[in-house]
Amino acid sequence: MPNRTYANEWLEKARRHLETAELLFREDHYTDIIAISDHYQTERYPGPNYSLPVRTEIGGHLETCQRIFKQISNFINKV
Repeated sequence: MPNRTYANEWLEKARRHLETAELLFREDHYTDIIAISDHYQTERYPGPNYSLPVRTEIGGHLETCQRIFKQISNFINKV
């Protein structure tokens, strides 16, 4: 993999974001930040009529992120 260094740097940043989201979710603290960060990463910043998702929906997003992170991590480390 020619860009392994860059891939690993990105993976480290992603790991830190994921661990922070896991911590905040587990402690039921600042779940609005998790939701907005998730939205911001995938689309533009939410508009004034944006309503935060319910906690179970945030948990679902977090589980998806964990699964995808693991798949990408495995891919980068196998190549």
